[in-house]
Amino acid sequence: MKRFAAFVLLCLSLAGCFYARCEEGGSLSQSVVEAAQDAAEQAEQPELTKEEELALYQQNRDEIYRFITDVLELNHAAACGIIANIHYESRFNPQALGDYGTSYGLCQWHNRRFRYLVSWCEENGYDFTTIEGQLYYMKSELEGYYSFVYERLKNVANTSRGAYSAGNYWCLYYEKPKNKIVSGDLRGELARQRYWHILKDTDK
Repeated sequence: MKRFAAFVLLCLSLAGCFYARCEEGGSLSQSVVEAAQDAAEQAEQPELTKEEELALYQQNRDEIYRFITDVLELNHAAACGIIANIHYESRFNPQALGDYGTSYGLCQWHNRRFRYLVSWCEENGYDFTTIEGQLYYMKSELEGYYSFVYERLKNVANTSRGAYSAGNYWCLYYEKPKNKIVSGDLRGELARQRYWHILKDTDK
């Protein structure tokens, strides 16, 4: 784990030398992409049984849910909306690497936001490869540039319809994937039909 974190951090610290564009949505150079892919390949991942994988999946999911409800102080519906998005983005794996090495973590922070994740965690004493570090970085985004998303989720109705609304809105304005209209509907429905029901007893 330490070797993986150090290697990715080194790659990202060099990203500014290779950046093709500074605009949001700009792409990293091929050199940085290849370095990030190499880092992922060098990560030491223990072999898990299917039962262990499921247990880890549920453990990570529940940890994220509790952070959303306890630290962000959002209701169950809003939490389900965020959880549905993270489900689609990373399956609750904080070390998920996507988009040819340009997106990383629970929320698949892309390009510039990926770099900001690393630098913010370094400056604030967190490990960017962990759930804790990434969730507190997410909190910093919600208290800053994405505060309008935070305010919207604070006011969703605590109903299954509210879970759909939260999942859809988070997708459209926080995640912003390709085909975001279709993705927003799918994630909203996952929040409403699945997570609204199965996460009700998480805090009990």
